[in-house]
Amino acid sequence: MPELRQLPLLSGMIVSLLRSQWWSAEQIARHQDRALVRMLRYVVQNVPYYAELGINADDIRSAQDIRRFPILTKEHIQASIEKLRSPLFAANQLNSSTTSGSSGEPTTTYFDPRSWLLCKYALKFRRT
Repeated sequence: MPELRQLPLLSGMIVSLLRSQWWSAEQIARHQDRALVRMLRYVVQNVPYYAELGINADDIRSAQDIRRFPILTKEHIQASIEKLRSPLFAANQLNSSTTSGSSGEPTTTYFDPRSWLLCKYALKFRRT
């Protein structure tokens, strides 16, 4: 169960998800494009692994710019985990989820508090 201090943020996420279920395909595509552009700009400005690619955040204008980013394999992630975490978040501030390791080596994924709430509660609530 989320902590009480997280409830206002979680409530806002749930309301947003419930509203978005009625969007047209065009509205969803626009929203997805804007969200991806924001995320790509964020990573080239704040995540060491992506900052080293030398991509200027102002040059990212559409979802098509994702083609400028390398595809990450599980091995890339495991080898570069510290470079893939934004230094804006201390490791002890993040929630984590670890795979079972059925392919040989477990992989841990880290989430900032807002993303964790969205994944753990808001999306599950919408499915019910």
